[in-house]
Amino acid sequence: MDIQHALGSDIMMAFDVCTAYPCDHATAEDAMHRTHRWAKRCQQHHTDDSQVLFGIVQGAFYPDLRIECAKEMTALGLPGLGIGGLSVGEPKEVMYQMLEAIRPVLAPDKPRYLMGVGTP
Repeated sequence: MDIQHALGSDIMMAFDVCTAYPCDHATAEDAMHRTHRWAKRCQQHHTDDSQVLFGIVQGAFYPDLRIECAKEMTALGLPGLGIGGLSVGEPKEVMYQMLEAIRPVLAPDKPRYLMGVGTP
């Protein structure tokens, strides 16, 4: 966080744990909870109102975990959210399923950033 502050990042990203594809449910759940704890710590450490802090939705490839994480991150009241842990080797259809699972619980009036997705 201090490095992002010092760099003058306009949009800062909270720390997260991105699991590999595939991973088991227990590993994904542990990573999701750690991501949420880190987001709260990053939010407490964040001090510069000229920079915004985004949380990151994790949960690997499990809709229940993705939904839980999206709800937890939304409840933090951050100005936007990154959607992480996708496009890491899973079939595109799985990525689309995860995005569709969390869409109803994301705040419709806040920006969303689908992290690391694209082609050259």
